[in-house]
Amino acid sequence: MTAGHERRDLAELARSDGRYQLGAFHLVWEALRKTTELVKSGELQHPQAPEGERAEDGTDRFHITGQELLEGFRIYALEQYGDLAYSVLNHLGLHSGADVGQIVFLMVEAGYMGKRDSDSPSDFNECYDFKTTFKAPRPAEG
Repeated sequence: MTAGHERRDLAELARSDGRYQLGAFHLVWEALRKTTELVKSGELQHPQAPEGERAEDGTDRFHITGQELLEGFRIYALEQYGDLAYSVLNHLGLHSGADVGQIVFLMVEAGYMGKRDSDSPSDFNECYDFKTTFKAPRPAEG
């Protein structure tokens, strides 16, 4: 799929859903790429797939969990936006891990990502507080 085609399809997905800005979909997609890099490099711990989740050749199928993606999302958003991360995420409509999960499952339904039967949007509900994690610290008074 070409980048232009991907953007058009994501734009249609964002427009038809209406809750999130197109940039939120791109951010989640790029955070997935970042998370994959972190897992493959060993910087982010990744559990081995259960026996029933192995490919025919016996190797683990590569799967990112909701919690792994949220950690990669946190790292990527702070790398990209620094002290402005909270403001940018709010502008895009991302206020919690549940919002990230909603976008992930919209992208799963549209064929951009895969999922296991055990995956659920609720996998994204228990995470860090966006306001605390992404808000720039206030300068010390005095």
